[in-house]
Amino acid sequence: MDERASEPKWKSSGRYTPPLDRLLRRHPLWHRWAGGALVIAGLAIFIANDVTRALPGGHSEGYALLAILVAGASLWFFGLFDRPT
Repeated sequence: MDERASEPKWKSSGRYTPPLDRLLRRHPLWHRWAGGALVIAGLAIFIANDVTRALPGGHSEGYALLAILVAGASLWFFGLFDRPT
């Protein structure tokens, strides 16, 4: 039997780095600050719309939707939507 037939067609270079665990990945500090600021902004819009009705045009479901979108989009800065590799 030919020895070359049993060998793999590719060889590992030995330089493979496995991907980091999701819990070990870190985001820069400014990501946390930006995410926190956007969560607070979304909550402020929601409270100003529902509780105080201080926004122009009074109470509106559009403001509630805007608040949810702002707060939800801020979760990207916290790494919630990172795809595990």
